[in-house]
Amino acid sequence: MTDRSRPALLDAFSRQRFVQYFFFAVFLLLLWQVLKILSPFYVSLVGSAILALLIYPAHDWLAKRMKGYPSAAAGISTAAVVIVVVLPTLLLGWMAVRETARVYPVVQRWLQQSPYLAAGPDLSLLPTTFVSLWERGRQFILDWRIDPQGILLRSLSDLSGEMTGLAAEAIKNTLFMFFNLMVLTFTLFFFLRDGAFLIRRGIELVPMAPANKKAVINSLQTTLYAVIRGVLVVALLQGVLAGGGFALIGVPFPVLLGLLIMILAVIPFFGPATIWGPVSIGLALNGDMTKSLLVLAWGALVISVIDNFLRPLLISKDAKLPVLLLFFGIFGGLKAYGAVGLLIGPVMIALLLAFINIYRREYDWLLNPAHKGQ
Repeated sequence: MTDRSRPALLDAFSRQRFVQYFFFAVFLLLLWQVLKILSPFYVSLVGSAILALLIYPAHDWLAKRMKGYPSAAAGISTAAVVIVVVLPTLLLGWMAVRETARVYPVVQRWLQQSPYLAAGPDLSLLPTTFVSLWERGRQFILDWRIDPQGILLRSLSDLSGEMTGLAAEAIKNTLFMFFNLMVLTFTLFFFLRDGAFLIRRGIELVPMAPANKKAVINSLQTTLYAVIRGVLVVALLQGVLAGGGFALIGVPFPVLLGLLIMILAVIPFFGPATIWGPVSIGLALNGDMTKSLLVLAWGALVISVIDNFLRPLLISKDAKLPVLLLFFGIFGGLKAYGAVGLLIGPVMIALLLAFINIYRREYDWLLNPAHKGQ
């Protein structure tokens, strides 16, 4: 190669690099701008993705029987989801907000007028062990000068204020909420109709070896189903059972209590008990031991036991995400990203674990140099 030809090659190489850098710079800029444009609709987009994943097996069954009419099948599935899931969820949310506005004055009046708070509840129906525990707990509260009534009223006041603020904001932005609902419905339709095609095209754009792509996709799939089926579905069922049981027993504010249990049910083991436990204690303090024992039995034997039976069935054995990491992923994601973090957090952790496994497999020569020469 002559000295004169080298600058020409270097110029060609530089131009090629410049074109590549320019392309990816513009590509990333456009991607960032599109994500910024979509940011007001993240909740609707994530919600439609969750609903699509949940009902896709049923939709796939319908689509196979309506072969040649994919749009009609997607339209039927979307309409069914909106009627059966979305609209009842909005209605229950509105009922919970209305109940929240009545909680604080009702509890405050009960604390002021209840004759049982001074004399204490009737413990004659309880076993001796529970009576002893009750007395120890009461003495502990007295010794440490804890004010349960003040703590309860402050907590209820904060909760009522938050829920009322959300309701006022929702009313003020009714048009935007309606538009978000339309976005969710519209997106769900296309996710059901074209979801498989979009996923395949997205996988094709990932510059990784096919085996590594498969490992990452499998990790994402198992994690998403673990979160959606094993966490969200179980939490929804616990909330419905709690609200329905409380309504039958005659507990005040059953919709609100069911919603709170559904939210806290994502906390393993003790989440729902933080609601039905105080409800049972409150009924006992009010002198209604029968309802208190019914709530205690319903909470301990039905609501909280569901975890032990349903989660193992709904979470695939292939889902390798530990419960502790799943817990931090859900609540860390909620703190960092808001509602969409419910999925983003666990997915980020699952992706990290998948990339760690790829790193260990692909770069074993770097981790164990002694094996390279063998």
